[in-house]
Amino acid sequence: MPEIIDYLLVVVVGLFLPIHGYIKTGELYEKLAKDQSILAGFYYQTILTLWLIAGAVIALWLWSGRPVMDIGLVYSPTTAQLTAWGVVVAISLGLFWQAYKAGSSSDAAQSIMRQLEDETGVDAVMPKTPQQYRLFQMVSLTAGVTEEIIYRGYLIWFFTAYMSVPAAAAASLLVFVAGHLYQRSLKALLQVAGLGLVLTLVYVLSGSIFPAILLHAVIDLSSNATIWRARHAAA
Repeated sequence: MPEIIDYLLVVVVGLFLPIHGYIKTGELYEKLAKDQSILAGFYYQTILTLWLIAGAVIALWLWSGRPVMDIGLVYSPTTAQLTAWGVVVAISLGLFWQAYKAGSSSDAAQSIMRQLEDETGVDAVMPKTPQQYRLFQMVSLTAGVTEEIIYRGYLIWFFTAYMSVPAAAAASLLVFVAGHLYQRSLKALLQVAGLGLVLTLVYVLSGSIFPAILLHAVIDLSSNATIWRARHAAA
């Protein structure tokens, strides 16, 4: 059963982070209009915050002597897990192909950039320089690992203490979407919800967090690459 510190962590993840992120990114957008160089600091802060929370979850788990399989840190060559890996690899190839096409077709690139104009909260934090791009790739890898541990592994475990697995998965998905309110776009949040649903299904059906980690990282990396290549192809 969850302990007091678990409730504190859930409050931080489910309440403090969404509110703090929404307020701080609002201030960030205003500053970015004058100085794009501060974007690197935002990336570093994001990386540090995510690793601190994921590290706290893992430290708590080890300190409490809880089985790591309870948060999905397990691998076994079962049919479910092998199927999950196959699906993840297939989706990953498709996403990277999409990123390639974004930079090889002017029409596709312009279409992507027009869609991005309607998502100012997303576009504002996307990299504009090669240095920012490389750093944002680190953000993508960090999110792939840490957010799956936090939102899928940890939160689903927490909520299953009080509700069924489907209900717990739904609750964790709502918290995941709330954590992306800073994007300030209904369309972007619906996309986050859709991707979160896929990641949740991969985790719940396979019983392992690792396929979801890979897919999450690939989604973020390929999305970044798609926008980066489209921005340069449309220029």
